[in-house]
Formats: sequence, structure tokens, C-alpha cells
Amino acid sequence: MKTNELLHQFRKYLNTVDDSGHELQAAEFIQKMLLDDKIPPCPSLSCAGISLPAYRLSGDYYDFIYDSVNGRYWIFVGDVMGKGIPASLLMVMVRATVRVLTHYNQKPSELVRNVNNFPTGKGWLLPRRKTH
Repeated sequence: MKTNELLHQFRKYLNTVDDSGHELQAAEFIQKMLLDDKIPPCPSLSCAGISLPAYRLSGDYYDFIYDSVNGRYWIFVGDVMGKGIPASLLMVMVRATVRVLTHYNQKPSELVRNVNNFPTGKGWLLPRRKTH
């Protein structure tokens, strides 16, 4: 889902939610939208994903990203430690970080190292992005 569409859907949803403590419902809605993102087609794989949290929110993470510039198809599966809102917020941060870094890393090991460095504040070791 594109960022503008996500923002539009979120604002639309917030207009239907009153201010009496429905923040958890809004967070559930956002997480569902992020995890139900469209899976890019891959000619050699058939991919699907589903998350069934034990609580209303979770740190479950899966993603399918096609990097058309470098011709790579990335598949991610993870579980952020913890439960509820803190875990789901960290999952959103990890998802955003992964989606940015897939375009800058050649190998999965480089990507994992850079994703792990993000929360520590050590920074990323980003090579220049290839342009075709």
C-alpha cells in the first residue's frame, strides 16, 4: 500500500472513531493495513502471509518486497519481542527500516546488520544505490 493511500485510509478511519479510548482499535486497524499489503508478483514463487496475534496487537512481521532496480525479491518473517502496542510500534519501525534498506543492500547479511544497527543508533553502512 502506498504511503499516501495509507494516510488517507487512516484519516478516514479516525473520522469514524470518537475520542473515548478507541486508540487500540485504531492501532489494530493500522497494523492490519500494513500486514495486508499487496504482495508483489514473483514468477518463481507463490507467496501468501497471515498474522494471527495472541493479543489484539502483536510484533509479528512478514513482508514481500520486489526491488525492481536490482532485480531482487526479498521475503521477511520476524517477531518483535513483546506484546501489545510497544511490540506493534517496534514492528512498524522495523518494517519501514527494512523497506528503505532493501534498495541499498546487496546481501541479506548486510541488510540484517543494518537493520540491527538502527535501534542502537550506530547508524547504517549504506553503499551507493545502483541506478540503471
